Amino acid sequence: MLQFYRYNGQMTLRGLLVEALILNPFLLIAQISGLVVDSKTRKPLEKVEVFVHQSTNGTETDQAGQFQLDNVTAGFYQLVLYKQGYTLYKSTLKIEEGRHYKLTLAIDRSKKSKTSTLSEQERSTIRSRIIHDTISETGISIMNMEELTVIQNHEQSIITCKHPVFIQNTRTGYQMHYYLMGSPLKDLSDAPVRYMPMQATDLQQSIAWEKERKNSFIGSTRHWLMAVLGNRVKEEGYTIRDKMGQEVDATTFISPSSLFGYKRVSINEAVIVRHQNGNTSQVRTDGPAEVNANGITLAPRTLQLNGSMVIADIANQLPIDYQPVAGEVEDTYAKTLESFYEKIYVHTDKPYYYPGEALWFKGYIHYKEPAWRDSLSRVMNVELINSEKEITLSKILKIDS
Repeated sequence: MLQFYRYNGQMTLRGLLVEALILNPFLLIAQISGLVVDSKTRKPLEKVEVFVHQSTNGTETDQAGQFQLDNVTAGFYQLVLYKQGYTLYKSTLKIEEGRHYKLTLAIDRSKKSKTSTLSEQERSTIRSRIIHDTISETGISIMNMEELTVIQNHEQSIITCKHPVFIQNTRTGYQMHYYLMGSPLKDLSDAPVRYMPMQATDLQQSIAWEKERKNSFIGSTRHWLMAVLGNRVKEEGYTIRDKMGQEVDATTFISPSSLFGYKRVSINEAVIVRHQNGNTSQVRTDGPAEVNANGITLAPRTLQLNGSMVIADIANQLPIDYQPVAGEVEDTYAKTLESFYEKIYVHTDKPYYYPGEALWFKGYIHYKEPAWRDSLSRVMNVELINSEKEITLSKILKIDS
């Protein structure tokens, strides 16, 4: 949904553009709602974070322990629940289009364990998972890594903490929560991540973020897989060649899957994938990879990648529900904003006034799209300006009728 805020007569945009602007508008969606309770007392729990792993789709339970997630696309996803003082809850769900899933979920109180501070090597391992190298560090900040501690359990290091690690990327405009509590150090890539779009201060920042996101998406693994399954490899700017340099037909990779909404992608011999933006990768699969139309792989480790498609760190990844706007970002935003243009016309009861005379006027608002008028401005700012261009009177008037 578009949200506009008016400052000094100028429109600013917060949030993402409407779904009609994305490359893949025909998403198969479902809804998940339910109740979260304490596993022992069975009492409803409020302020439990409920989200789909690696996505921006998340919410909190209300005072009655209820939650609702809308617009969940069809596929297999991990549902995650987090509340301080409770064990992190993770469950894989199969989501089918058009369905409404009602769940009752119970979470356990976390047990106290003896913890110790992280070693420098353990801290470095976690940090490299968040930020892979110094080149990718620009614009990225990590808020609370000092809260992390470790439990030694059967010669295995288990990470624990009260809160998720907060990560912010000011280049892409995402804030990420990295839920490491209970994760073995060797399995950091399996720890849940929640993405939250940051609030833009103005339209230019929204455009800059969308440009950065789209640049990151184009040439990525997900983009390539979407192109392969949609039979749009060349249209999306890709070439695929074998080790001998011969062009490969991507349709030979695809076979039917027993899973609804998925196709199998099998690449037994490594191929070289190049995008017109310069990204080059070597790709093969370790057995068939189950992939849906949005380029989401059921078992990501099945894909064996080397090169530009590999984004090892969390901070520079995009959420799995990200969809780029179609066309040039500035043009798309400008065209969308045209529908929300308002033009104000004011006329007075006469052209000249003597001091002390009443000035009567009427104001008219012309809408580019009249159907949107109920969602636009509620008030009009009126200013009386003298010959020295000084504002001598200012009023805010309700727009009526």
